[in-house]
Amino acid sequence: MSNFKKNTSRILIPFIMAGFPSLKTTEQYLNDIIFAGVKIIEIGIPFSDPVAEPKVICFAQEEALRNGTTLEGIFEILEKNFKKTPTIKIILKSYLNPIFRYGYEAFFAKTQKLGVVAIHIMDLPSEEVKEVKDVASKYQQSVISVISPTSNHRMEMICSNADGFIKLFIPPLTQENKVEVGSYVRQQISKIRSLTTLKIFICCDLLENDHFIEQMEDADGFILDTDIVKIIIDNIHSPFTSISESLQLLLDKIS
Repeated sequence: MSNFKKNTSRILIPFIMAGFPSLKTTEQYLNDIIFAGVKIIEIGIPFSDPVAEPKVICFAQEEALRNGTTLEGIFEILEKNFKKTPTIKIILKSYLNPIFRYGYEAFFAKTQKLGVVAIHIMDLPSEEVKEVKDVASKYQQSVISVISPTSNHRMEMICSNADGFIKLFIPPLTQENKVEVGSYVRQQISKIRSLTTLKIFICCDLLENDHFIEQMEDADGFILDTDIVKIIIDNIHSPFTSISESLQLLLDKIS
């Protein structure tokens, strides 16, 4: 099952951390992102031990939990958003423990009603994805697979278990490694395309590296890894306009 059918234009998916710095501001961020013209948003569920995250995301998760963010509170925000903008697709990013504790059936039954079409579970090995995917698919949701630098054998295994789309993590972007990273991305995409027909989204930071967009023309879209969280940190008292304007500029460049 896939909610991500092929189309002719590339897609931009911004990421925000639910509850950072508060659930009230999360609702405002969603409004501002949607105002920019974005159709898909990835929302993080904070976890107490985020071992596989960049430092700024770890900070955002810690602050969200410190401010009392709960799964039920996140669901309330998603419900409000879905009632206002039912056409906006939501991807959740989480660790396995909150979902396991909530119960797979209960979790995906709930999120199906809130505009969630997919979930990326950070610490779910590809070898064990079937157990979760079988439940998620009952509720028309995908379990996203991730590819970072790995062996060809493991890439084949990940692609064979994948659903929804492929998240491709790439090395950190700098002006100096533009050609090198562009070559790496094209090679990785070529390998993945030989193994699956799913869309490929590059997970990276683009706001200060938009010159890379033309180097990654083979990708179906981009997931902003830490860009929006950095904007929130840098403009903690009035971040909303800068988020919308930044996203509109990127949307113009990738369309």
